[in-house]
Amino acid sequence: METPQTDILTTPRGGFPIRRVNVDEAGVVYDIMCDAAAWLTSRGNKQWAGVPTDGFRQFLDRRITEWPVFVVERDSSSIATICLQDADPAVWGDAGSDGQAGYIHGLAIRTTVRGHGIGLAMMQWSERLFAAQGRRLLRLDCMAENQRLCRYYRDLGFVEAGIKKSSNWTTQLFEKVL
Repeated sequence: METPQTDILTTPRGGFPIRRVNVDEAGVVYDIMCDAAAWLTSRGNKQWAGVPTDGFRQFLDRRITEWPVFVVERDSSSIATICLQDADPAVWGDAGSDGQAGYIHGLAIRTTVRGHGIGLAMMQWSERLFAAQGRRLLRLDCMAENQRLCRYYRDLGFVEAGIKKSSNWTTQLFEKVL
């Protein structure tokens, strides 16, 4: 997957550097995700309850090795992260390898900058990258029980594209035409 090493993320509060990380920086991504997971858990949302674990940390190392993972920076501090994939058969089955879509995973924002438009800017940045690569869809998923997040994705123009059930939870699949 062709992605920039660095870029500028445009938000209502100005531009922020966004850069690709390597596996040596997995701790930075992990810290951002743990911050977001703690915030979710404090509100009774178990979507990322498995994030602050050694198993997830090992998964994150593999993710960074296999896919482009980025951090957004403000004043030399990493404040958000996102993973971009050009395939996702683990979640999407055969459709996840159809070459039609780009996939977003692990979008997390530090609680200190929630509400600053960074998440939306990351989504829009991802849309532009995938569209420039000729992808016609953007896909993502979340816990189906997380109605607030599902509503947020629908408000951004995503449509429900199916359900995937596992022993732990039900995943709502979303996609958006680019």
